[in-house]
Formats: sequence, C-alpha cells, structure tokens
Amino acid sequence: MFFGRSHRARLRHPLVRLLSGLVGVAALLMLLALGALTVLVIALGGGAFLLARALRRTRRSAAAAGGLARARSAIIDGEFTVVAGARHGEPAR
Repeated sequence: MFFGRSHRARLRHPLVRLLSGLVGVAALLMLLALGALTVLVIALGGGAFLLARALRRTRRSAAAAGGLARARSAIIDGEFTVVAGARHGEPAR
C-alpha cells in the first residue's frame, strides 16, 4: 500500500499534454461565456421589468389625471351650515 501520495498516471506525451491543456482552457472560456451570458440576461430582464413598471406608472398617472378632470366636471357647487351642538354620529336637533 502507498500512503501520502497519489500515484496517478501522468500524461507523458507532449501532444496529449498540450491537447488536455487546450481542452481545459476551452472549458474555462465556455464557463466564462456562460457566466457573461447569464449576467446579460439578468440585466436585460431587470431593465425590461423597470421599463414596464415605469410605463405602467405613467399610464396610471394619466388615467388619474383624466379621472380628476371628469370628477371636477361632476362637482355640484353648494353651501352648508354648521349646526351648533351636533357631533359626528349624533343627529342634529
């Protein structure tokens, strides 16, 4: 039995070592590209979400402004008198 050191077979042929190194570098580059693509998709999704939310707010504010104009046109002008001694919830005498 051997303890302390792993006795893996080391690649001895220079072309096999070169090809395995190139495969490793290619794998790292693919992982880097995948990470960059993930960041790009998240950024575009977040931007689309913020844009949709901003557009929804402008539509709501435009609708609210139109509703306010309609509400102002439906106001009936009038006068009122405060009855002394009447409180909220109590009928006036």
